[in-house]
Amino acid sequence: MDNVVQLNHVVGKRFGLARDAIYRLWKAALKDDEGLLDEVIKATYDRMMRLDPMRAEQVMSLIIRRHRDGRRALRKVIAKRSRPRLASA
Repeated sequence: MDNVVQLNHVVGKRFGLARDAIYRLWKAALKDDEGLLDEVIKATYDRMMRLDPMRAEQVMSLIIRRHRDGRRALRKVIAKRSRPRLASA
């Protein structure tokens, strides 16, 4: 199942589930599958370290220490990573 595009089974369309219900099912499936969750965390870690290693370490430190700003810092790093880059002139 390397190519997700080839899948014919789409949960929302088949069962008439709303977008938020599909999200909750996906979230529960990730939490239930420790290996899959590890892959998601590793991919996020790798991307953060490629983007800005110092900032990534700061964010991870906040989260590890359960600091109240950890969630906000992680969101900023993810948002920074997600923004499309403007082409240089």
